[in-house]
Amino acid sequence: MGAGDARYLAWTSLVNLVVYLPVLWVVTALLPSGTAALLGLTAAFAVAFMLARATTLGLRARGDSWVRLGV
Repeated sequence: MGAGDARYLAWTSLVNLVVYLPVLWVVTALLPSGTAALLGLTAAFAVAFMLARATTLGLRARGDSWVRLGV
């Protein structure tokens, strides 16, 4: 994937954000400030955001439509 896939990457970044924001809201609402909140935010990023990103990029890489964009 490269520069020719910018539109897809932009849209999936928005999808990833839509998945990630509610998780952040829950973490910040449930955990008190301090070390627990920092660990919770780090875990939310590592799990929710990275899983959403891996899913959206994996769906794109699974096919071959991204290869043909520059041709």
